[in-house]
Amino acid sequence: MASSAETSPAQTVSDDIQLGYVRIPGSSNYEVTLPSGEKVKVTRNRERTVPGLGGLGPSTAALYELAIDELGATALAGTVVDLGAGCGMGSRVLQLVAGKVVAVERDAIAAKFAAIFAPKARVIEAQLETVNLDEKASGAVMIDVLAFVETPLATLRAARRMMGKGARIVVIEPLAYPSQVLVPPARRALSAVQLGALLEAAGFALVRCAAEGGVVVATADAVEDPYVERLTQGAEACSRGELNEALALFDAVAMSGPRTLSVQAALDAVDLLVAQGRGDDACTRLLSVLRRFPEEPRPLAALSQFMVAAGEPAEAKLLAEKAARLSPLDPAVIAALAIAFDVSRTAEAATVWRRAFNLSPDALEIAIPAATSALEHSFPLLSERIMIRCMEYAGNARPEAFFLRSRVRLALGRIEDAKLDARLALAGDPSSEELRAMVASLEASSAA
Repeated sequence: MASSAETSPAQTVSDDIQLGYVRIPGSSNYEVTLPSGEKVKVTRNRERTVPGLGGLGPSTAALYELAIDELGATALAGTVVDLGAGCGMGSRVLQLVAGKVVAVERDAIAAKFAAIFAPKARVIEAQLETVNLDEKASGAVMIDVLAFVETPLATLRAARRMMGKGARIVVIEPLAYPSQVLVPPARRALSAVQLGALLEAAGFALVRCAAEGGVVVATADAVEDPYVERLTQGAEACSRGELNEALALFDAVAMSGPRTLSVQAALDAVDLLVAQGRGDDACTRLLSVLRRFPEEPRPLAALSQFMVAAGEPAEAKLLAEKAARLSPLDPAVIAALAIAFDVSRTAEAATVWRRAFNLSPDALEIAIPAATSALEHSFPLLSERIMIRCMEYAGNARPEAFFLRSRVRLALGRIEDAKLDARLALAGDPSSEELRAMVASLEASSAA
């Protein structure tokens, strides 16, 4: 009788550690036998490298060596936190040179591997945002982590809370470029400007931040800054629903804080005001921060969208083009340019939408207009590829996504696929008359 699984002999993965693998047919999953005899199921994907299996992403071994050089002797003498430690191969390197190592990893199976491969490290299985250390860390490394989290700023703020004043962090992330094709669950790559701004907003002073090969490397020191504190308090007030307090804190930073923090505070205030339907007040905040810093791309891009809403497409286009020249790798900036091109009927709109989507393929607010623009410009296959790729990310299989994909597949003449997507959209939003009518129309056409 033929075996239902591919079995490989035990492999020596590192020193005397052996792991046995059984491939689960029809999937990218493996059953792995740990040295204790425990069996666990792992998936070979982009997010983590499983010892002995490798991964779909770049090896991080050399990046940890670089991080050790960047940390320096003072940071290494104390406690170093490996933030997003994965299966622990980086923590294994760190434990050879650091006084203490704490490996933080949210995935339970990966944390098991980390405990095996970095036995001298303390392994904490938890989301970074929930961890509180008994003693402040003197150093931290974060390698290929921000690519996968939903809110990078919140993750870096969590890292800052673990670190004492003057502690050093090294962050290494994939470098963004316009035509990148990210493999889910990777959500983003970053430019040096983007990563540097995130670190400053989280409470770090940059030592250096630069592109090196296909990655961006940032070294920064934890600082105590009253403007950072107010910005963080504003975010916390927002999460508690104390919106007036949050707005007051954001305004205080936006009016007198340093450049990066003022811009972040102004944008946070704008998001809050827009959510409350206070568009005029939001526009006032943008104009105020741009008077202080007229070359800031994100406020320029946001103001461009207000000009679209005000029926000023020419002005919107000028603002968005200026923002894109200043920050060509920021997905929000490029999306603003695509919106301005759409309303001014510029021929390159579909191309710019595709560029914005490449920079942020997990964002439905970018993917849906990008796919819509491709469909309207008679590129239905591109439109379908955009929606399929975006819907691979957790949480994106929503009614509006199924609705658009149904329209795309109808344009491709695939009636049954279109009908299925329309039914899924209606199941998610059963009160929608538009979806009900679409399903009825597709049922009638297939019956005919």
